[in-house]
Amino acid sequence: MEFKMKYSTTLLIIILSSSLAFAQDTPERFIIYSTSTPFYGKEMVVEFGHDEIMDSPICRTSDKQFPIKQSDAISRALDWAKKEFDSSKEWQVDSVDLKFIYIESQHCLYIIGLSPKNEMQSLNVGLLMNGKLIAPVAKQK
Repeated sequence: MEFKMKYSTTLLIIILSSSLAFAQDTPERFIIYSTSTPFYGKEMVVEFGHDEIMDSPICRTSDKQFPIKQSDAISRALDWAKKEFDSSKEWQVDSVDLKFIYIESQHCLYIIGLSPKNEMQSLNVGLLMNGKLIAPVAKQK
């Protein structure tokens, strides 16, 4: 009986340690904020992870200036849409939202709503205040 118990305990430790090693290879991304839009029949989502937000500069609602100007955020989003998504379409800005996220500290980010001109579609693009663009991806079901 004692041998079986030692064997079982050893086997359990091996299984747990290999599970922990595997988990370190593929870390879970803890999503803090997301937004989605339908785009040509696909649900497109922009997701902001905890670590991504925490790596961006702190900004407060009382700030007069933010680390990235709204005009720069718009330019980055339009450039991305033309280069990475569809260069044949003439992209326009439908909306720009400045979102404040409170975690351990206060951070903010832009959500830029884009659409191809003369089409009834919209696509959100995210931009953190450290300049990192968060591109939309097809939502996993």
